Amino acid sequence: MLMDIHLSGQREKAIHSLIDAGKFASAEAVIDEALRLITKVHQERCETVESAPSEENRRA
Repeated sequence: MLMDIHLSGQREKAIHSLIDAGKFASAEAVIDEALRLITKVHQERCETVESAPSEENRRA
């Protein structure tokens, strides 16, 4: 599946700056890394919520 994404000028410049600095080979690589990090953060937040004591356990 192919998706077109429209970015603000500032976001597009940020992506090109990363590529020009040699940190990424392509815009696709930048987006892949961004999605990997978002997924990681989301999973960590879910794990934190799941491991947090419930309201009943906190009162005990």
